[in-house]
Amino acid sequence: MTAKNPPPICVDVPYLKDELSLCVDFYDLDFTKQNIHACLKIEVKVAFLRIKSLDLGCFNIPIYTIDGQHTAAAVVQSIQAARKKNDLLWK
Repeated sequence: MTAKNPPPICVDVPYLKDELSLCVDFYDLDFTKQNIHACLKIEVKVAFLRIKSLDLGCFNIPIYTIDGQHTAAAVVQSIQAARKKNDLLWK
């Protein structure tokens, strides 16, 4: 297991848990001082066979700094600031 390509996260579908599961697969993860990059794929599995795969593409999440410091606290503060600006999106 690597941080670059972690294993998919799979959940069973209620009432069909023995037959059907949905998996979310993050891949091509990259963490830099400026952003977080990731790609996302959703897969449908019957038993252990993949029957459908939907590639949702890649995205970048910018990491904002406070006084030039790239810290977890700065990330949390930037998320809180975004929530205040986009209050309707977070409710």
